[in-house]
Amino acid sequence: MNNTTTELQWGDVIFKPGQRVRTTDASDYAGLEGVILEIHTGEDKETDNLTPDIHCCFDFPESEADIRKLEERFSSLYNMPKKLDELALDEVIMSPDELISIPEEPSRLLHYIGTDEWARPVYQDQYGKLWKDVELGDFEIPHLHSAVGNEFDGEPDMPIRKPFRILTDKPKNPYEFQYMMLSRLQSDCEYYLNYGNRCTGHLYYHNESKQIAAMKKLWNEFPDDGKPEWLTWKQILEYEKAMCSDTK
Repeated sequence: MNNTTTELQWGDVIFKPGQRVRTTDASDYAGLEGVILEIHTGEDKETDNLTPDIHCCFDFPESEADIRKLEERFSSLYNMPKKLDELALDEVIMSPDELISIPEEPSRLLHYIGTDEWARPVYQDQYGKLWKDVELGDFEIPHLHSAVGNEFDGEPDMPIRKPFRILTDKPKNPYEFQYMMLSRLQSDCEYYLNYGNRCTGHLYYHNESKQIAAMKKLWNEFPDDGKPEWLTWKQILEYEKAMCSDTK
């Protein structure tokens, strides 16, 4: 008789589809977490196990080190090299003895703690784990990856797989709009000089002298420790020489 159940009482534990579980240390899949898809207890079981079949979808390990450990374990079991994409973690049949019911993990609560040497905003969660925004803060919702070795300047590793909330965000630069405007004016100058055939229609102010004057004004409004490294005063003067010498 087929028996696909919506709930399984196993000792003191209740398993049901949609529930998050963790594998036991004795399991071949030790160290993984995932969700129960289905539970089969009758003739529709796919294994010869004496226990019910619990179909699970497991999350990928969150670090390269954990991936290597899993690959090495299965390579040893099968006496041949095994890679993560060969393990079909999206549906694995487990025995209830191999699973531990875990409460739904709370969202990771993140606090901004600084920016690494590659301009990636770095956040720390309530467990001390570091997460890096690989899109450099360019999007409203950061694209977070763990850090190799959980080091502040470590390279980005695996993407975050748990829900998260940012409690302390990267502070907004009070000169953010001015930086964006200055960058826009510089881009206009580059196009004007290189591909725009020196046409003033490509300039924001439609006039070379007004364009340079606006760039100088913006640049001088920044504090000394906030001057843009990507555009120096000398470079502005070079734009002025290249663009305005023929118009005077």
